[in-house]
Amino acid sequence: RLWNVYLTSTGKSDEQIINLMKHMREEIQGSSPLYQLGALMIKLGEFDKAEEVYINLLKHTFDEREKGNIYYQLGHIKDSQELHDKALDYYQQALTIYEDKLSPDHSNIATCYNNIGLAYDNMGDYQKALPFYEKALDIYQKTLDANHRNIASPSSSIGLIYNTMGEYQKALSYCTTAHEIFQT
Repeated sequence: RLWNVYLTSTGKSDEQIINLMKHMREEIQGSSPLYQLGALMIKLGEFDKAEEVYINLLKHTFDEREKGNIYYQLGHIKDSQELHDKALDYYQQALTIYEDKLSPDHSNIATCYNNIGLAYDNMGDYQKALPFYEKALDIYQKTLDANHRNIASPSSSIGLIYNTMGEYQKALSYCTTAHEIFQT
């Protein structure tokens, strides 16, 4: 069951509500209202409802790039539910579509690599996680400003893996990079 809710600002004292609405619009983007609804359900922690929305949307979507985005969101849901093996399946499906439809250095590909690395990391499979983090970092370094926060995430993850593996000099280098970015 879907509901339409209309909110009306009743005066200038509602500035906080207006700012919240603006923030939510920026945070919950998507190509269709259903996609946005799924993203909102994720934000609210309603993962089963979000999954239902995205599975339904997947059945009615013919655009391959949009399917990639939906598979990515389904992966995010499964990761949030700590079902990392299922998350990997969805992320792999998204990555396959992205690699076919997007440029090799597209941010969606980098984000997919990073989240595949994260899923392996959460499963304790650091050897499999590392190359995905490295691929994400490589794309981010090619396409983003050197101090962009997206560079810090895989840098930190790589550093922590090297720390776990006892390669402390490499760990220090990557963690220092992440720390410096987070300080800016």
